[in-house]
Amino acid sequence: MCRGSLIGLDDFNLLKAKDEVREAMLELFDRRWNKRGLIISSQYPFDQWYEYIGGRGDQRDAMMDRIANGSHRLELKGPSMREKREKVMK
Repeated sequence: MCRGSLIGLDDFNLLKAKDEVREAMLELFDRRWNKRGLIISSQYPFDQWYEYIGGRGDQRDAMMDRIANGSHRLELKGPSMREKREKVMK
């Protein structure tokens, strides 16, 4: 399933996922955990991811466990670059 050395998952939790999508993400996280690179970006703060994942509690626990353990988190603060760019374009 995951043969590349790095996978990027952009806009994580932007939309509520269906059960089968959550199952696929859990499998992806499980297969890559401590073996291969995975970059996850989201507009939401990390401490809110659990709620945004939705679904069954055990499924959310498993996903967050694989995301949080052994990961490096970078939280960016400040104004949106899109907003900044729109002001310059006007």
